[in-house]
Amino acid sequence: MGAKAGQRKGKGKAAGQQRAALIIFGTLLVVLFIAFAVAEGLGSESVPSGDVANVSSVPDEFADISEADLKRATLRQVAGAKEKTPPKPGSKKYDELQEKAQTELIEGVWIRGAAEELGIEVTEKEVEDELAVVKKQNFPTAGAYAKFLKESKFTEEEVNHLIELQIFTKKIQETVGTEAAPPSSDAISAYYDAEKEAQFTTKESRDVRLILNEDKGEVEAAKAALEKDSSPASWKKAAKKYSSDPTSASKGGLQEGITEEFLQGSKPRSSTARRENSSGR
Repeated sequence: MGAKAGQRKGKGKAAGQQRAALIIFGTLLVVLFIAFAVAEGLGSESVPSGDVANVSSVPDEFADISEADLKRATLRQVAGAKEKTPPKPGSKKYDELQEKAQTELIEGVWIRGAAEELGIEVTEKEVEDELAVVKKQNFPTAGAYAKFLKESKFTEEEVNHLIELQIFTKKIQETVGTEAAPPSSDAISAYYDAEKEAQFTTKESRDVRLILNEDKGEVEAAKAALEKDSSPASWKKAAKKYSSDPTSASKGGLQEGITEEFLQGSKPRSSTARRENSSGR
């Protein structure tokens, strides 16, 4: 990144409410793609001591992301991940969660910068009203909400902060949607032509039956059996007996929607196969 490293009606219902709340509070909804992008760059030449990032082209009052902010956000990510064993600092999983936390914080700064550019404000009353709706929909009692705060590592201030960002996001989307001129037919056509292969073309794929095994002798035995009878029933029996790949063995060797890239990227090993059908455009 361009920043320095940076009660009960049943337990099932309560757990579902907890998960819903984590979705509401634990993510920032969207990353805004606004034409005038408030952040021309993520980092300044010198990130202040005690900070992990400085977002440029936004008001100074919330441009800096502190180490403490990142630590708190990472704790929330770890809590939200629901790992059986919390990842240790320095581990790959911990680094992934820390990166998500930093991205969340930077997105929050972007949203505030966008709101500043558009002259959008959010009042305390709006935050209170929105939070009341969230509580009513997800927490049957005050105790349930308090438990959520404890388990998810959120403070009430942090919840209010995220609710505020969500309201900012909604207002920005509404403002941009009404101010932006609709694209012309030529612009739509040009975009389609440029993105046709990447986004609007389904790659050719095939349904195939595969028996995979590192032991060439096992594959040859499977091949011999299937040469006598290649019906789906025979494939099911042979795959269960000879295939070392769990998916192949459990589905009668059937692998659906296999693309050429997948086959080229697969680890080489002995196999016998039959093409079922193909599709693509």
